[in-house]
Amino acid sequence: MNTIPLIFNERISPYTIVGGDKNQESANENFFSVFILGRPDSITSDVAFENILSFQFKSVYAIFPSAKNIESLVEKFPIIRFIKTSQELTIGEMINICAAECSSQFFIVLWSDTVISSQGFIDAMLEQILGEKTICTVPAILNDRHESIPNQMVPILNAKHFFDVQKFPVLKDKTLTIYPFDFIGIYNRQKFIDVAGFDYTIKNPYWQVLDFSLRSYLYGFMMSIATSFKVRYIGEIPVEQVCADDSYRTFFLKNLAVQIKKSEDSHEAYIPKKVFFSYLNNAHLHLLERYRHFKRAKKWVLANKDRFKKTALDLVGEWEPLL
Repeated sequence: MNTIPLIFNERISPYTIVGGDKNQESANENFFSVFILGRPDSITSDVAFENILSFQFKSVYAIFPSAKNIESLVEKFPIIRFIKTSQELTIGEMINICAAECSSQFFIVLWSDTVISSQGFIDAMLEQILGEKTICTVPAILNDRHESIPNQMVPILNAKHFFDVQKFPVLKDKTLTIYPFDFIGIYNRQKFIDVAGFDYTIKNPYWQVLDFSLRSYLYGFMMSIATSFKVRYIGEIPVEQVCADDSYRTFFLKNLAVQIKKSEDSHEAYIPKKVFFSYLNNAHLHLLERYRHFKRAKKWVLANKDRFKKTALDLVGEWEPLL
């Protein structure tokens, strides 16, 4: 198992860039960059690229898995910088690469089967995305029939302390949400780097985006929905895999297991020893592997002990008053 990353882009996978003007990023000092993610084994439509270019963004990236043939797209859309990876990567790793390549203050994450379905949304939500604690601004999500789908994500802990999420329709602007559905949103690049981006050791996309999002909240940041920012799927909406797999175990140790020791002049995060014995009994791994897994997480929490502002239990307990 790989070591949990302590800093942004601690592991960088090989990739190549085709197309686009390599000097345009610094020359234009862009406020926004746009990342279009390509799904593995899916048909890529020109619609998503035509849509994003219609907004006249100056810095647009598209990143595809290694098997994707992108030559025709490079010819059709020469302004876009296409990133081709040499191996299959997690969604978070693809976003990390794009965040490292761009130099803009904010970046928008979309998919090759989504389009922005609102005009003038940037001006309408400028105050919101510039919020001191805002790390990600999440759009209202529409299906291919232009119908809104529930995407306000509210965290809950069940009786066994399994982390779960309830989904609600978005009723008002600036509503808080615990994570951006399908990674889609406008991210503050510097804050994204400050919290070390996405953890490449978490393979399940659901737990990967939740790990980033919950970690952001526990570090003192927040995410909210902008109703003027609408993103529509032009195909099927992906189904989240929420099973308690190996990815959940890493998510649990890094987020749910963390406690904070407080004193008059300081507070430090740690994983209590009692968690280790509970983890030994419940993790479906070889005993030695369970010990190594726990040790890695404990080392990661120790390295970040001063960054935690609250525990997951604190966050869930105070969530309702925040709505």
